[in-house]
Amino acid sequence: MKSPPLLPRNFCLKVGTAAEIVLGLEKIASAHPDAALSVGILQGGEIENVLPDSAFLAGTLRTVTDDASRKILDEMHALCDRCDAGRETNSKLRIAREYPVTVNDPAAAEIVRRSAERTSGVTYEEMTHPKMTAEDFSFYLRRCRGAMFHLGIGGKNPLHSGKLRIPDEIIPLGVEMMTTLAVTALEGK
Repeated sequence: MKSPPLLPRNFCLKVGTAAEIVLGLEKIASAHPDAALSVGILQGGEIENVLPDSAFLAGTLRTVTDDASRKILDEMHALCDRCDAGRETNSKLRIAREYPVTVNDPAAAEIVRRSAERTSGVTYEEMTHPKMTAEDFSFYLRRCRGAMFHLGIGGKNPLHSGKLRIPDEIIPLGVEMMTTLAVTALEGK
């Protein structure tokens, strides 16, 4: 007499499909050097001895153009469909909040440049390559003229790292730069 399998046939389909989607997302990301695509959460179940009913992924997509974002999202939908094919899974891609590309207004960026030149301790450096910045600020830039800038605090840890430590001594420089920005903008009116 043949013994029954220890686990149901579809015990790991949810997590296995999620893992395959993660690998597929890595391939999509490597095909688009003009984008940053990452998965920060992969969760399936809550305890090691209970089979998960579902799996959950969460991540971030950042691009330097809206067209690139649309193209990658289409590829992500197709990836989910391919990974579900022939399985008892039904992947859903939900975009909780798509951030528009952050694009500075040229006139506002010029005010930032002039303000940096007037602020002691600040050196203005033109960005030579677009940044993969997904920011709430991009929503403002859709409604009014503006420019995003970085103070460049330095350090070895990136902005979205839990290890980032902003030195207190940078705060007065930031206040001076913001004050100079307001004065420079008002002088131009």
